[in-house]
Amino acid sequence: MKYGKVDIPVYSTSEVQAILSELGGKIGFPCFMAFIYGLIRVIRFHLSEWQGLTILIGATLSLMGTIAHSISIIKFKKDEKSWLGVFLSLSGFFPYLFGCFLVFYKGFWSFKYLLISFSFWKLISPAIWILLGYRIVSQFHLMTELGRSIDEGRIKVNE
Repeated sequence: MKYGKVDIPVYSTSEVQAILSELGGKIGFPCFMAFIYGLIRVIRFHLSEWQGLTILIGATLSLMGTIAHSISIIKFKKDEKSWLGVFLSLSGFFPYLFGCFLVFYKGFWSFKYLLISFSFWKLISPAIWILLGYRIVSQFHLMTELGRSIDEGRIKVNE
């Protein structure tokens, strides 16, 4: 195996934006589904149940955090120091935390209801939440890896 200079892939800003918008759309669909579920729960129970409100707020913050984090990947470089860049980058915790909430609390923790009595819905509902949460976390991981590759110089972006 010969060690030498490795060709670094070069993308234009519009190509990086297209990749980020595709990943954002893949994150947005599970967030939208969770938002609809949370909205139905809030309308049905009149804000008296915290889970519906948590899912509603979490889905909204996840979508906003995904957009803000993709802006920070495109706009701010590694060497630039800016408070706005810091806040936009830290907004990436919202989709990750919301995805973990869906996987672990709404997903795995809901399997405990199978111990009380068996129902097909009690089996399917946690599986759906696990798939939605996993989709959010895995696609957001790809988005952050793209940003990391750009920062480390493994991918070059031309203006």
